[in-house]
Amino acid sequence: MSARLKFLCVLQAGARVALSGFFLGLLPTASQANQVVLFKHGTELVEVGQGFLVSHLSECKIILPTHVAQDGAKHFRLVGNRPVVGSLSQLIDLGDDVSIESVRGLTVRQCGHPLSLFSRDVDSAIRQSGRIVLRLVNGDGTSRDLAVSVIDNDHTEFLRVQPINPRGSISKGMSGALLYADRTVVGMLLNVNGRSGVGTVLRYDQIISKVESYLRRADAVAQSGLVTGFGYLKLAAWNAATVGEYPPEIVTSNEESDHVWNSRYDGSPIVLDFELATPDNKLSAIHFDARSVPAAERPEVVELLLRSNKNSERWVSVKTSDLHYENDIATVTISPRRGYMIRARLTKRPESFSRNSESLSLRRVSVTP
Repeated sequence: MSARLKFLCVLQAGARVALSGFFLGLLPTASQANQVVLFKHGTELVEVGQGFLVSHLSECKIILPTHVAQDGAKHFRLVGNRPVVGSLSQLIDLGDDVSIESVRGLTVRQCGHPLSLFSRDVDSAIRQSGRIVLRLVNGDGTSRDLAVSVIDNDHTEFLRVQPINPRGSISKGMSGALLYADRTVVGMLLNVNGRSGVGTVLRYDQIISKVESYLRRADAVAQSGLVTGFGYLKLAAWNAATVGEYPPEIVTSNEESDHVWNSRYDGSPIVLDFELATPDNKLSAIHFDARSVPAAERPEVVELLLRSNKNSERWVSVKTSDLHYENDIATVTISPRRGYMIRARLTKRPESFSRNSESLSLRRVSVTP
C-alpha cells in the first residue's frame, strides 16, 4: 500500500471516529436526564419519592412509580442549584407500578429530552459499564449517587440491585430514582425488600415501551386550556411551592368560590407567567383578587412584564406598582399593549415582610383587554 493510500485510510478512519463521537455527543447524558424529587403538599412539604421528566410534542411529562403518585406526590423540585418547582396532574397508570402525569410549571425546554432519545440497549450498557449507580435527588435540588451491583437480570422486565458498600442502603423514599450504567439510564427503582435490602428496578426499555404505547393512543393535540369566563388567562409557569390544598391554577379559574392559592414566600419575588388570549391579544389592566386572603398574606408590589410573541424569549418591563386594594381587589392599569404572555413579579414591601409570616396568597388574577 502506498504512503498516500495509507494516509487516506487513516484520515477516513479518523473521520468515522470523530463523526460517531459527534452523534454520541448529541445523545442525552446523565447530567441531562431531568430528575426530580417529589413532595406531598400540606403545611410542610414532605418528600415522597423521585421521578424524571421527558418532553412530548409541546408538553412536559413526568414518569414516576404509581405508588409514589398515590402517596400524595403533587409537587416537585428539579435537580440543580436554581429552584425550579412545579406540580402534577392527570395521573395515567401504565401498569407494573409505573405512571405518567402531565407537568405544570415548566416549559418544554426546561423539561428536557424526548423519551426516545435515550438508549434502549439496557443489557449492553450494563455489560460494558464500569460503574452502576442509583442517582437520587435531595430536597434542596442536589444529587447523590449510591453505587450498586446488579444481582439479577431477567432480560425482559426487571433488574435487582443491592448497594456495594455494606453501610449503604436503599430506602422507601428512593422509589423513582434512576439507575445508571456509567452515563446510560438503564432503569427506574420501584421498591426495596425491607429484609434483604434488594431493590427492584424496571428496565428502561420496558419504560419506553409502556410510555410510547400510551402516547400513541393519546390525543397529540394539546388542549388550549384557556378559560373563557375569567380574564382570558392561562397560568403557564410559576416559581413558588404551594402550601395548602389548592393548586396555582386556581388563580385563573372561573369557579366562583373562595378557594385561595397559598405559596411559600421568603422575600424573593413570586413570579407568575400567564398566556394571554384577549381579543387581539390586547391588555389594558390586570386585577389581583385577594378576597378571603388575610392582609398579612397579600402581595403589596407588582412588576408587570410583557412578552411580545411565541418565538421571543425577551420580557419587557411595562410597569411597577404598589397594590392598593379596594373591596379586596387591586387593579393595575397600563397603556393598552399587545402581547403573548404577561409576567407578574409579586413581592411584599421590605418593611412589612416578616420571617414569621412566610406565605403569599391570591384568590384570582384576571385582565381587562
